[in-house]
Amino acid sequence: MQTPLIRPARLEALLNRCLVFVAALATAGIAAGAFGGVLAVDGWRPLDVALLSIFALLTAWIAVPAWAALAGALARLGGWRPAGFRRAEPDAERRRRTAVVMPVYNEDSRRVFAALEAMAEDLERRGVARHFDLFVLSDSTDPAAWLAEERAWAALRRRLAGRVELFYRRRAVNRERKSGNLADFVTRWGGAYDFMIVLDADSLMAADTLVEMVRRLAANPEVALIQVPPRAIGRSSLFARFQQFSGALVGRTAAQGQAFWQLGEGNYWGHNAILRVAAFAGACGLPQLSGPRPFGGAILSHDFVEAALLRRAGWKVWMCPELDGSWEEPPPSLLDFAVRDRRWCQGNLQHAAVLPAEGLHPLSRLHLAMGILSYLAAPLWLLFLAGGLLLGFEQAFARPEYFVPGDPYPVWPESVAGDALTLFAISLLLLFVPKLIAWAEAMLDGARARALGGRLRLSLSLLLESVLATLLAPAMMLLHSRFVVEALSGADSGWSAQRRDEGAFTFGAALAAHRIELLLGLLLAGAASLLPGTLGWWYLPLAGGLLLTPLLSWAGAQRSIGRWLARRGLLLIPEEVDPPFVVARARQLVEAAGAAAPEPAGDPLESVARDSELLALHRAILTAVGETAPPGEALEAAREALRRGAALTAKQTALLLADPETLERLGTGQRLGTGEGLSAGAGSPAGSPGSPAAA
Repeated sequence: MQTPLIRPARLEALLNRCLVFVAALATAGIAAGAFGGVLAVDGWRPLDVALLSIFALLTAWIAVPAWAALAGALARLGGWRPAGFRRAEPDAERRRRTAVVMPVYNEDSRRVFAALEAMAEDLERRGVARHFDLFVLSDSTDPAAWLAEERAWAALRRRLAGRVELFYRRRAVNRERKSGNLADFVTRWGGAYDFMIVLDADSLMAADTLVEMVRRLAANPEVALIQVPPRAIGRSSLFARFQQFSGALVGRTAAQGQAFWQLGEGNYWGHNAILRVAAFAGACGLPQLSGPRPFGGAILSHDFVEAALLRRAGWKVWMCPELDGSWEEPPPSLLDFAVRDRRWCQGNLQHAAVLPAEGLHPLSRLHLAMGILSYLAAPLWLLFLAGGLLLGFEQAFARPEYFVPGDPYPVWPESVAGDALTLFAISLLLLFVPKLIAWAEAMLDGARARALGGRLRLSLSLLLESVLATLLAPAMMLLHSRFVVEALSGADSGWSAQRRDEGAFTFGAALAAHRIELLLGLLLAGAASLLPGTLGWWYLPLAGGLLLTPLLSWAGAQRSIGRWLARRGLLLIPEEVDPPFVVARARQLVEAAGAAAPEPAGDPLESVARDSELLALHRAILTAVGETAPPGEALEAAREALRRGAALTAKQTALLLADPETLERLGTGQRLGTGEGLSAGAGSPAGSPGSPAAA
């Protein structure tokens, strides 16, 4: 029997990718042809060529997800299953050890440990809790957050005693941020586990999903990573509900489209994914980029790079959009969204230095390039619109010439209305195809429609979501353009904790935060009114969105508006209509923790000095983990400041809390035994900091 020239999996990948990308390029070609017809009316100039080039690139950019969504939806309706990917190995979770790791950085410990407790209880209900160990990997620099984590860990560990193992470690030195945190875990304890499921501080996953991830990874020994797309839940503000509904309706369709052409060359989103520990340890050592920040140093968006390194080492990376039970929390307002996206922008732009790395798979390079373009697209759109405005003004002030020398008959201007309408139709189609596909699927599926509020409310919600997305698009374009300019000018985004709590701000604060958008909206509205004919109408939606940005930003942060819509069945998501156990339980635990939360503890050093039980717990964890303050001038300066009674910075307080000498002096001198038995649990799943689990 002859070996086939192309294996079925490779042939499938080739056909799927050709279908999506050839269709996208063809669409971009048709649109560029129509736009070229508009530009060629008065001859070609360098500005025309530049605008046509930008337009063709950006049209191809939005055509890829549109065609991918269509292809993915048709494939799912046809019962498509990718070649070369086995579904599951039965009972694999009982034969493999899996670590569920949650890196945290100055988070609300009540929310973090409520999510972990809910997942632990769900694993118990599934009967597999003893096969999963939970880890909290802290990089917190706020001393109060650090002590709160230790209290919450000790309390939850007592409640879970003998049922689920829960470990905690805080790093004294936060090298390479989240990627360094995970690398430290893999180096010290990864050898004890076959797989690790990586979460974010706001992640939540159902036990059925955790088990299925383990089974699928076990059934595919050539696969190193399986990504399960998370859905946004848990927020009440208008802006958050807008994101949640969009993800619930369109998210699966978009992810299915990506999975259709990516196949085993998929990407990694940094959380809510399962990884083969040995593969990650062997392939994912991240480089330090040369040069100063913002482009040098540690890679911020490490997930794309880790997926590329796994693929370079010969491992497969898959996305499984059909798996539910994976959640995260959305930013509660437009301003919080912008803070997060600023950091992502810098991280994605860093990938330009990774693109030429040797041995990367072509699709890995494509992922990196698409990540870069996801932010560069905004300033390109801005340049395109500015160029179009300039051409419009040239036309407005140009004197028409109807007679050509030597020709007695007038030459009337050509009408480009047909080409303009073609461009408008193509643009609308590309932007709304994924939404229309997702809406049609939900309308045909009665159960899914009911989970989204029913067919009528689902349709009204989609209309409302589309209006909000359209109005917010100009502000997002300006924000992303600003992020790119800031990064290129050398500004570093830094590393700050993400604000997760909802809290409205005043309309005056929104006006101050969006004064640039408001000013540009006024200027653009005035400029559009001067354009000839109907050309100005094309710019009025853009100007209107900019003028409304302060109002939209303020209204988007209001929980009252979001809750008003929810009471009327609009922007609903399935987790609100019929909450899964783990979602309902996590919410219940957060509410209980909030009601029982003690008063703020004040100065962390005073809290430790006054509370002998807390001091014993803190010292036991510090000893077990071995993450003491590094010696040096900073520690000596903090000790001296404490001796003098001077005001301490948060960094100095954290150093002293990690200093055994200072903790000894803070003690009462009495024998403290409350930390007995905590050392092993805090430091090592196998019993001690130097156990074989770290090898």
